[in-house]
Amino acid sequence: MTQSDQPQPPEDELPLDLEDLMVRVAGDRELACQLANVFLETLPEGLERLRRAQAQGRSQELAQAAHALKGACLSISAKPLGRCLAELEQAARARHDSLAVKLLPRVETLAAQLERELRSRLCKA
Repeated sequence: MTQSDQPQPPEDELPLDLEDLMVRVAGDRELACQLANVFLETLPEGLERLRRAQAQGRSQELAQAAHALKGACLSISAKPLGRCLAELEQAARARHDSLAVKLLPRVETLAAQLERELRSRLCKA
């Protein structure tokens, strides 16, 4: 599968809408960082749930895992990953396995980009 086969966010969209997140936390950067750290702690398990459900052909579990991770993403204003997870959730609920197979690598890519963004822009050591 080539990169062009995967749904793409707009070119200029960052993995994290930091301005929106700061509005959500009333400008409290420490709180935003705490939320990001909780997200980063749970991200590996969320991605593993997606991989496992897809590998086992369990569409309902895949939809549930995508839904849970989508909610976590949107709570920290990670909009591109949230949208991709929404697509994955819909594909899994509709049992469109071929689309879900295409979306999971994109989810992984966006998650890696988001992790780098959170660590570099929000929670600098």
